[in-house]
Amino acid sequence: KQWYQRRVAITAGKGSSFMQVFSENWLESDPCCWNKGDQFCPSIEEREGCGECDRDSLTDETKYKYMQWFISDVPRTDGSGCSKGGAVSHSNSVKFSSSNRSVISGRFTSSHGRLSTSHDFITARQQALVIADEVNANNDIIQVYAYSSFYPYYEQYDTIVRECAVNLVVTVIATFIVALVLLGFQVHAALCVMLSVTMCTVDMIGSMVYLDIPLNALSLVNLLMSVGIAVEFSANIVQAYTMSKEVGRMKKARSAVRKTGPAIVSGIAMTNFVGVIVLAAAKSQLFVIFYFKMFFTINVLCVAHTIIFLPAFLGFLGD
Repeated sequence: KQWYQRRVAITAGKGSSFMQVFSENWLESDPCCWNKGDQFCPSIEEREGCGECDRDSLTDETKYKYMQWFISDVPRTDGSGCSKGGAVSHSNSVKFSSSNRSVISGRFTSSHGRLSTSHDFITARQQALVIADEVNANNDIIQVYAYSSFYPYYEQYDTIVRECAVNLVVTVIATFIVALVLLGFQVHAALCVMLSVTMCTVDMIGSMVYLDIPLNALSLVNLLMSVGIAVEFSANIVQAYTMSKEVGRMKKARSAVRKTGPAIVSGIAMTNFVGVIVLAAAKSQLFVIFYFKMFFTINVLCVAHTIIFLPAFLGFLGD
């Protein structure tokens, strides 16, 4: 595990910063730092009357002045002059103080090892943050932040499990409150709806493991939508049960299934299946995995819980 973490976190090659490029490449390169008095002579312009910068007696004031010239110097690409100017790669990454005598912030670049899977990217980001925290803990001068273009996307995995749990709990509680109001404040009936919805959601989370569907922002949204779909199935059976004129739990459960079962299967379930099954032929894996597989499974689980489990539960424990 430690070898794997180091492989994706250690730099693939030598890192570099603007200070390193400035001092080792630009300032020491003959065709780069030229000036006319206090005026800089850019590499991409004619340098008539310009001379090389004084590199032998550098003071702090002169060094920071040269550094600003380096940041503003556009590199030449025709091979006839200085190709090491920092305007392209460092102009937006360095910030000077108001007096131009110190650097407030800068950026040094590095790279991860070869990353191919989501697990690689997640581990690489986490290990980069660990390295940054270690640097910050061992010095009182600079504050280091780790950033790469893929970090914002994979940041979701730091809190995705907690966000999933909180959102699902809130959604199920909201479902109970709405069911309680619409079913005439029959607590037992609202609890039956909430139980069926909760079981559908838990089964869907378990199915995601077998279907190899990762938990991310997209699948979390689908999970929350599955709660609403499950309510659409369960509430009809429970309402028919509470309004049945039959006497006895079993008879009321049979009456509820006879009255609403065909409508649920032929109306809600079949229309959902027809709308979802066409996505099985999609060329994009995004639609196949996160829409076809998830919504098809959601519908199967909702039908099974509504037609099989919920009537049996009401038959034995219904009010």
